[in-house]
Amino acid sequence: MRFYNLAALVASSSLFMGSFASPFGAAPGLVARDEGSCVNGQCAAGLCCSPYGYCGTGPQYCTAGVQPAPAQPPSNTFPEGSCAADRPCKTAGYCCSKWGYCGEGPNYCGP
Repeated sequence: MRFYNLAALVASSSLFMGSFASPFGAAPGLVARDEGSCVNGQCAAGLCCSPYGYCGTGPQYCTAGVQPAPAQPPSNTFPEGSCAADRPCKTAGYCCSKWGYCGEGPNYCGP
């Protein structure tokens, strides 16, 4: 009887924890990470924003109705805080991340 109760407790706690492991549910093939998150549903050029809010390429990210970002947005429509090789960050000490946004710290100034 004790073994049965212990097994039931372990099984129910596993189910409980699994249902709250991610607020967005399971995302097969996608890796959750802060630095690859979409910003207002937008990603850097050539990347798509997945239904789970992460930037990338391939079918996990570019689903029906989701298109990659254009290589260059139309002139004068760059989002505030964005950057590129030809548009460096305006704030001193800020770096341009590989996703095209200005900031400081390892997510922006890293390798």
